[in-house]
Amino acid sequence: MALAILAASPAAAPAATIPVAGKSCVQIGKKLTIKKISFTCSKSGKNLIWVKSKSALPAHQPLPTSTPTPAPTSTPTPSPSPVTLPTAFLSPTSAFAAASECALQDTSGTIFNLGFPRRTVIKNYSKVRVMVIRFAFSDTGSSAVGWDYTKKALADVTSYFSSQSYGKTTLDFSSLPIDAATGEPAVVVMNETFANSLLPAGQSEFVGKVLAQTSPALGLSKYDSVLVVSDDWRTLNAFGGQAWQQPPGWNLQPPQVGPFTSPSGDIESLVFSSNHSDVLTHELAHAILGYIDLYRLPDFSNTTYTQLWDIMDAAYTGDYGVLTWEKWLAGWIAPEQIHCIAKPGKYSHFLSYNELAPSAEWSAKMVVVKTTSSTAVVIEARGVPRYCIFANFCWGGSKQGVLAYTVDVTKLSAQGAIVMDAQTMAWPNLAEPDASVTIGSTTITVKSCDTTGCLVETVN
Repeated sequence: MALAILAASPAAAPAATIPVAGKSCVQIGKKLTIKKISFTCSKSGKNLIWVKSKSALPAHQPLPTSTPTPAPTSTPTPSPSPVTLPTAFLSPTSAFAAASECALQDTSGTIFNLGFPRRTVIKNYSKVRVMVIRFAFSDTGSSAVGWDYTKKALADVTSYFSSQSYGKTTLDFSSLPIDAATGEPAVVVMNETFANSLLPAGQSEFVGKVLAQTSPALGLSKYDSVLVVSDDWRTLNAFGGQAWQQPPGWNLQPPQVGPFTSPSGDIESLVFSSNHSDVLTHELAHAILGYIDLYRLPDFSNTTYTQLWDIMDAAYTGDYGVLTWEKWLAGWIAPEQIHCIAKPGKYSHFLSYNELAPSAEWSAKMVVVKTTSSTAVVIEARGVPRYCIFANFCWGGSKQGVLAYTVDVTKLSAQGAIVMDAQTMAWPNLAEPDASVTIGSTTITVKSCDTTGCLVETVN
């Protein structure tokens, strides 16, 4: 099914010159204000230059720290206070095509792509119900992780999805009934030792054995997803998915085709994982949102397509964010906050940072330059000084700038559906103010950035 094109794209409106501190101006004493930054044309020696004075700007939206936060309520994530920006310096919304024209259409017929329409089995992401089934081995003993650790990991994951979705997605975890002997949710103890279990070629078979021991009264088929999580810290294996068409490059044996079965019904969305927060989040993003792997097979530990800027990349290092294109796929940003460019021209944009909740109408989240029916150049802004999503996992510096990348919906999981330049975009590098990046026939110039976003010019 193709998305309808709602409006044709008019010719690009020319962008006015944007004042830049230290650059020449022509009329002494002239003042301009852009996003609460005042510029005055002043004399310096024999030259006239723009001088800026910056007023206080709203602080960025707080992100989760090492202390897990409670599950979000219906109250949306706070946004920065709206600010007034002179429209003369930005291309008018009429210059852009309808967002639907940049919603690249999937033609693969599988769930392993980043195109539209989405083929996910979970249609409503506002509240996702997940049943947690812990398992252990016959020799787990002192290697047991314990419920407190797992519960904290689940709280971290809940906070992550709340933050990345701007409060639009809540994970509601349930667990097995309480074991009277321990006072904690029951653990499924397998009649197998760790040494003889969880070989990569037998993971799907092992999961089937765990599910076979669950009660028919659990009603697993009624949950949006099922999380089969190890209570043994030695477990490193993990996979997650939905609809269960086995993706390219996977080695699950026997190959999993169709839903997993259990005594209480079929399971379309399932994660099998250790209980590390970062791994859980990566795999749940597969199983719930239908996100695909953005690392490179078979050597994903050494090379990457997205330069460690996404949770679906390595999941063990770099930035744990979600790229704005993927946020669009999940419905976390509105079509009105996408600048779709379908015709050549010069355009000016103000892009609010990916990490901040959407605010004013002019505050776009993403620029999409459509290059073919299946490819596009995407531009987004990043600006949180230090990124701490999980306990003890903090990366990043104080950079503010722009990420630019290509999207190709003909590429499937781990095949390069999103690609960033290894020289200019390798984490934690960004295109900072006064920098230009060229991708194909599109040139992106970062004019300036503040605590809420960046002024960007695109020419294609």
